[in-house]
Amino acid sequence: MPSDPFSPQPDGATGQDDAFARAFAAPAGPPPAGPPYGTDPYAPPKADPYAAPPQTGPYAAPPQADPFAPPQAGPYGAPPYAAPGAPGAAPGTAWGGWGQPGVGGWQPPAGPPTTFSGYAIASLVLGILGGACFMWVGAIAFGIAALRTVRQRNERGRGMAVAGIVLGSVWAFVLATALVLVIVFGGDGSEPFGEDDLSGTQSGRTEVFELRNGDCFLDPGGDTEDDVRDVEVVSCGEPHDAEVYGIADLGTTSYKDEAALVADADSRCLLVLRDFAPDTWAIPEDAELSYFRPSELRAVGGSRRHVTCFLGTGPDTTGSLRQAGSLTEIQTAYLEVEFGVDYEFAQQPSSDPGADLGGYRTWAVQLAVALDKEIYVLQHRSWGGVAAEPAGALKGELEKALLHVRAAAAADDAATLERELGKADEHLGPERAAVLRTALGLTDTGGPVGGRGSGSGAGLSTAAPVADLRTAGRPEARGVVAV
Repeated sequence: MPSDPFSPQPDGATGQDDAFARAFAAPAGPPPAGPPYGTDPYAPPKADPYAAPPQTGPYAAPPQADPFAPPQAGPYGAPPYAAPGAPGAAPGTAWGGWGQPGVGGWQPPAGPPTTFSGYAIASLVLGILGGACFMWVGAIAFGIAALRTVRQRNERGRGMAVAGIVLGSVWAFVLATALVLVIVFGGDGSEPFGEDDLSGTQSGRTEVFELRNGDCFLDPGGDTEDDVRDVEVVSCGEPHDAEVYGIADLGTTSYKDEAALVADADSRCLLVLRDFAPDTWAIPEDAELSYFRPSELRAVGGSRRHVTCFLGTGPDTTGSLRQAGSLTEIQTAYLEVEFGVDYEFAQQPSSDPGADLGGYRTWAVQLAVALDKEIYVLQHRSWGGVAAEPAGALKGELEKALLHVRAAAAADDAATLERELGKADEHLGPERAAVLRTALGLTDTGGPVGGRGSGSGAGLSTAAPVADLRTAGRPEARGVVAV
């Protein structure tokens, strides 16, 4: 029992005993509710009985976040913070990123490829067709692209890509080899206007249709109308009787009769001569333009045919008659237009104008075109030096001749045509061209192929009713039948 403060106090020893007794005495009655050490700091706060009621509605204040609550999932199901481990790793990923595939550089093994590479397919197809339009280039390119992508894309087709590259490489080798062979052996006479092969490398008996440009051979002998199968080829440095100057392609042309075949062969061999000897005046007068022609009028089985054109040079001839490469640029320019006129002269119909007025009129038109071209070149090209004056004089003469040739082309009867052609011939004599040729450093003797006025150069010749336009005594073409 507590003591009364106003009551008399006990002595000192008794007071101390009472104080100890009270300090260690068991509490009276039940213990108070609540924690033994005061308020629980982790307990939720008690509601304030005097606080304002919570607000609701659109203007209510947002609820206060509990700073001690665990993290909540984000809008897409992932927590806003990554778990410990690799930066940016997904929750649950072990340290170092080894727990999930695709993280930390590790990839799971891919399954077997199921689709073919488009590059590989293209490479194989182009490799098979590589010889057409340089497709071998695409075969190699697509094959390399396929080898670089099939592993990245997990595709099939590596074998096809390798096959395409191999095929493309084979095509490249074949085409390159063929090109080299064409360059080295291109002058074998298989093309009508190819480069001349003047080496005369063949020797011995050779079939006439196997002769090459530049081959020299001995006279086969016998009658000129006899069929010829082969000739003896010799070096052009040795005595020989003829020299091949060109191969004229007849293609698969069929002819109605032998005369049509001969006329076409004459014309084609004359054109080939321009590449071999542009200056026909420089060809020896005794030379004869000849050719070996096929005996059939029609191509058999669609095969191509040709005629072998050669110059009959006479016995004991040595050396070549080829001129190409020995002329200057200005000489070549003049000879080109001169040859054009001479060639048209050579196309003169062989019949009488009265029997073929239409053919003569057509020929006169073609001759007028060639004359007009020569006039244009003489007028617009700078000849310079001593050639300028004779070039102008020749141009004036050709202009006068052109008026009469055009009148012949429009003639209504044979008499008018022959009269106009005769007047044209008065301005077309070779003596006028000879002055310019001298100034250009060309030979001024001989005469043109085909007959421009008079002259004595080698050329093809046929009987002509208009004698003034042709040269009498010119050697005729010798079309030898070859079998």
